[in-house]
Amino acid sequence: LPYVPMLRCCVLPRCRVFRCLGQLQMSSSAVCAGRDPTDSAKWLVGRWVGIGKGEYATIDTFTYGEEIEMKVCRGKPVISYSMRSWNPETKAPLHVETGFLKINPHTDDVAFMLAHNFGLTEMSEGRVSGTSMSVSSVSIGRVSFNKEPSVLKVERDYRLAADGSLHYELRMQTSNQPLQRHLEGSLQKVD
Repeated sequence: LPYVPMLRCCVLPRCRVFRCLGQLQMSSSAVCAGRDPTDSAKWLVGRWVGIGKGEYATIDTFTYGEEIEMKVCRGKPVISYSMRSWNPETKAPLHVETGFLKINPHTDDVAFMLAHNFGLTEMSEGRVSGTSMSVSSVSIGRVSFNKEPSVLKVERDYRLAADGSLHYELRMQTSNQPLQRHLEGSLQKVD
């Protein structure tokens, strides 16, 4: 029997786990009853790389390189998220986000909890539907010494295209601009 390198195999009831010599083992035929809590968002899992485009009423249009990585947190209804972007010409780093996509078990409701490297936290909620996900911020936090304008609202849409690429759009509202598109990108899965 293969060893399972975690404290429990599943948070769902009726999961058949066998203990042997103080370590968890699970038979290859063991089945957890019910749906895996991350099933609805598993299409996002992997490492994605590509090019994005940024625009906003107060800045010039720009392009950037980007990598997003999403991993299932075993035994939890959570997918870890990390994103980094860079200048495609100089390779200088631009922006970093890290956090979690939490799935409400047995539903398609999600919460996207993110921290940004410029002193912003974003708590968004929404739904997964097939191979698309839409979330809208319910809470934005910022450090006291961030410069103005302040971010007031963020909306994100992700969708998996027929060719397997991941497309997204991010809309943002600030203290001096209405909600409008800020970022869009197309990424290819590399892992």
